[in-house]
Amino acid sequence: MFKNIKMIYFDLDHTLWDFEKNSRVCLGILYDKYLLKSNIDKNYFIDVYEKNNDILWEMYRKREIEVSKLKLKRFENTLDELNYPYENNLIKKLNENYINLLAEQDKTFDGTHEVLKYLKSKYEIGIITNGFKEIQFKKLKSANLDNFFKIIITSDSIGIPKPDKKIFDYAAKLSGFNHNEILYIGDDLQTDVISSKKAGFESIWFNYKKKNTSEDVFQIHSLLELLNLL
Repeated sequence: MFKNIKMIYFDLDHTLWDFEKNSRVCLGILYDKYLLKSNIDKNYFIDVYEKNNDILWEMYRKREIEVSKLKLKRFENTLDELNYPYENNLIKKLNENYINLLAEQDKTFDGTHEVLKYLKSKYEIGIITNGFKEIQFKKLKSANLDNFFKIIITSDSIGIPKPDKKIFDYAAKLSGFNHNEILYIGDDLQTDVISSKKAGFESIWFNYKKKNTSEDVFQIHSLLELLNLL
């Protein structure tokens, strides 16, 4: 099925690096440091933050908000929804602490290192991520993933976020391979899989949450499945 593949690009967050688990650790620490004396439940704080963060990231993918504003608005909107009084200084502290803490986390999906070691022996491998350059490289290092990849592309470093076709064209040009010789693997059906497929890449949906879809896409539920596919 993937006989012509010479290059494999991965998404990072929610695909190799377990963003949800890592982020919740950081948000718990922030709560204990800044909101512990409030009447707000910790899990509710995390849930509200995640909802607002998802909304803003969708806006970023549509180029409706800039990165600098996204970083602050996710905390502003969360505290507003929780009716928690704050000054701008608190928002900046929450964002700075969150980013620094996130960069130190090392939780990855089951099989990540084993699969990457195997794939690196057969293919060129790289990363295409919408995450921030300032933190993505630190995440890779913290999780001992930094030595696997030949190419690492962050959307903010080139000014083009997924699902824009241009970021996949850029990745193909940088790799030196034709579009049909490249495989992209990611967790987001639209942003990663459908968009890379439309760009001319082969694609695999890392559907670890086992969501239903009517889209004609190839999917896996565990990264370890790649050992028998590629």
